[in-house]
Amino acid sequence: DGAAPLDGLERVPAEGCAPPSSAGPGRDFMTGGLLGQGIVDISAAWLGGYIWGYGCSIGGGQDERLMLAMPEVFILSFFLSQASGNDPQNRNTPQLRQPAWILGARRVLANLDGTSAFFSSETLAADAGVPMTSDLISVALGGQSVSVSTASPFVAFMSENQDFEMSGGCAGVPGPGSDRGADTRLARANLNPRQRAVDPGCPFAFERQVRAWAGAVSLAMYSPEIRPALRAVVRSIGTGPWGAGLWWGDSQLMFLAMWIGHALAAGSWGADGLPLGYYLYAAFTEN
Repeated sequence: DGAAPLDGLERVPAEGCAPPSSAGPGRDFMTGGLLGQGIVDISAAWLGGYIWGYGCSIGGGQDERLMLAMPEVFILSFFLSQASGNDPQNRNTPQLRQPAWILGARRVLANLDGTSAFFSSETLAADAGVPMTSDLISVALGGQSVSVSTASPFVAFMSENQDFEMSGGCAGVPGPGSDRGADTRLARANLNPRQRAVDPGCPFAFERQVRAWAGAVSLAMYSPEIRPALRAVVRSIGTGPWGAGLWWGDSQLMFLAMWIGHALAAGSWGADGLPLGYYLYAAFTEN
């Protein structure tokens, strides 16, 4: 794939990482290439995407595309909704609170990778290769033994920098400029000074991104009753540019926030921790 060898580091198996071609999608955390690799859904304040009550287009958001490719998650967000109403203009259409893990759901539509280049409303197709029984394991839950798919564990949580480029000024960083387009172009190149907020009082400061990742991934943050199920099903997690997609965070700083947050959280999964796969893209679905 053209990547330089990295001595001392284990190479990701081909089924878990391959670039897309001109003819079709690649293999990454969104395709479900590695059994038991949790898909990190880059959600907003709610899980479910801004998909209910809008037009027929699925837009460019990763969250919305995963809702379509994983209909069981989509259905749960509707029937178990914790949102207050059904007005899409107020972003309170049927959705679930985050952070949230969903185990047993499957990605049943084909051609969805991190680029989404081959996944659109016009090209939707079922994935005939999705396992239905071969991926089942027995998990103890609530005093019972239940069969759960290990194909595509799903975890959704937000970074804390949504709309930071339009927010009020914080200590050490300038307020928003009058030209949002210019600000966004700077952010895409990791050159917007507002991406580097560190003051603890700033709602989009670096430490809050570390906290968001650690709080969502750490088993210690979830009920002891479901921790054995999570340990049994989830073998690793994979992510793309969390916090640096449509929210225009600094991709390098957000990677560091993930790294630090994951180092804080991984020990809660046991002696072997929880491997994290970070996927790099020339063109992610959100940017």
